[in-house]
Amino acid sequence: MEKVIKHQPVTILPSLNPGKEKMKDPDISATCLQQMIKDYEEALEVYTMDHFPVQYATLQHNLGNAYRKLAEIENRNENLKRALEAYEEALKVFTKEKFPTVHDLVKAIQLQAEQEVRISTQTSD
Repeated sequence: MEKVIKHQPVTILPSLNPGKEKMKDPDISATCLQQMIKDYEEALEVYTMDHFPVQYATLQHNLGNAYRKLAEIENRNENLKRALEAYEEALKVFTKEKFPTVHDLVKAIQLQAEQEVRISTQTSD
């Protein structure tokens, strides 16, 4: 049975990042980010890697960005680890061979998040 998401696909598909402008707000709330994460996760139930690989990877990248932003507010290590998992999923589609520019962008963001985890772990010891 196919899952139906609350949002119409047209609201998600133009950029697959309806929260892009909200993410730029330095005062974005944890509640807003948690809702964005929920929305991305619901969209991923429809836009699967098997049927919509590029959309899946784009949503994973955006999910990683939302978790990374949420890590600035709460549960730093946990949310950074979730961000890294999402970036890793995105890179399964955005390979160096097929999408070199996007791959390099996602990989650079992933490396920054890994560095943030190392710093956070060092300072919490």
